[in-house]
Amino acid sequence: MVSAIHGRAPLRFSYEEDGRPERVGHPHALFLEVNGGAACVDIWQVGGFTRSGSLPTWRTFFLDKIVAAEQVGSTFELAPGWDPLGVKYAGGMVAMV
Repeated sequence: MVSAIHGRAPLRFSYEEDGRPERVGHPHALFLEVNGGAACVDIWQVGGFTRSGSLPTWRTFFLDKIVAAEQVGSTFELAPGWDPLGVKYAGGMVAMV
């Protein structure tokens, strides 16, 4: 995940809680949750499965529930609304674009 973030590499991945349909997104940050310290990834989701039905959108995923991730395509640009100083990152930033 860290190499995808640093390289701005789009990811195709599945998320355990979805029954594993594929998603496509641009990972921007790997961070620790303020409450509990779980490792999370902020991804600008641009394709694939979504429960809300609207894309693109920001989504936060628990790192340990991401399965079958692979880098796809070339590189991505920073997504709208990217805020590396956001309060959600107060638990600690591990990697960011």
